[in-house]
Amino acid sequence: VKVVQRVPVKIVLDGVAPELLRRLAPGMSVVPAVDLSSGPGK
Repeated sequence: VKVVQRVPVKIVLDGVAPELLRRLAPGMSVVPAVDLSSGPGK
C-alpha cells in the first residue's frame, strides 16, 4: 500500500531569475534527496 504524505515546507530562493520563480506553483510534487555526508561537524 502506497501512502502519500503531504508535509508543509517553506522554500526560500535567493538570486533566482524571475522567469524561473513563475514556474513554481502550490501543489507541485517533489522527489526528495537527502545528503547526509555534509551534516554538522563534518
